[in-house]
Amino acid sequence: MQRLDLDAEPEPKPVVKKLKYAQIKFPLLPLRAERDAKLLAMRIDKLSEKKAEATLFKEDTGYQVTYFFVKNECWVLTAIEDWSM
Repeated sequence: MQRLDLDAEPEPKPVVKKLKYAQIKFPLLPLRAERDAKLLAMRIDKLSEKKAEATLFKEDTGYQVTYFFVKNECWVLTAIEDWSM
């Protein structure tokens, strides 16, 4: 999980944290009903046979979270980058 530390000085900086299973809150990606209620949009940024990237964002706000997937036998979420400001 990567996110911006907005309190860092002199400016925000990325912070990477590896999460243990017990630290993960499910669902990782908001379900459609929640996305609709919060006016969140989903965009597929990259898609190939083995990799995909999708960004969850809210228009005209600083909210932006990108999800990274790889495919072996099934699709697996490998990273989340929260670039929200």
